[in-house]
Amino acid sequence: MDNKESVLIDRCLTSFYQNTFVEMDVYLLLILLRQHSKNNSIVFELANFVAHRERDRGDIHKYILETKLKAEKIGTEKVRIKIAPIFDERKLLEDINSILSGLKKETLSVEISGDLMLCVISLLQGVKLINNNRIVGELKVTISPEYFQLTGVVKPRAKIYKDKDVSIVFPVLRTKNTWLHVVERQTIVKHTMLTYRSDNDMLLIILDEENPI
Repeated sequence: MDNKESVLIDRCLTSFYQNTFVEMDVYLLLILLRQHSKNNSIVFELANFVAHRERDRGDIHKYILETKLKAEKIGTEKVRIKIAPIFDERKLLEDINSILSGLKKETLSVEISGDLMLCVISLLQGVKLINNNRIVGELKVTISPEYFQLTGVVKPRAKIYKDKDVSIVFPVLRTKNTWLHVVERQTIVKHTMLTYRSDNDMLLIILDEENPI
């Protein structure tokens, strides 16, 4: 790491130490830390996802594709589908702090882990998943009274689903909902979601005034 890169990382980290960061700061941090992360680590995976909005590889891609293929076998084979988030906010923070420690930088507080995961979920909204040059799924944000989730949404192609407009939705990432309490049931966010700050509190804006969710 040269002096220029070190200064860029230091400037980026300031917003995390002061708890004033939003998703653009998380975007920059992931890109800056990518080359210092291990292949197939959480930071490596997320940095590739935010840099390339169409993905044909990685742990998230593998999980969604495998779940889709298993769902397509329902009714014809005995299948066991494990549905669970890929990793949690604690693991995300641990991976970032491991890299920062290696760079001899001050690590991030566990207190920001929820806001950090929310920014990651927001950043990955709308990412397309590709297999054999075809879009097989998309990452969408869902909100429930309990959680903000990044979900994989796929359309199965097996005979059992023929002539049916069926989508399978399952969690990829999740954090507790401490920001928005107006939803009564799980709802897919149909419009672009952004994070911003007001008096240092993490807030959300959904870019459609007439139909916000």
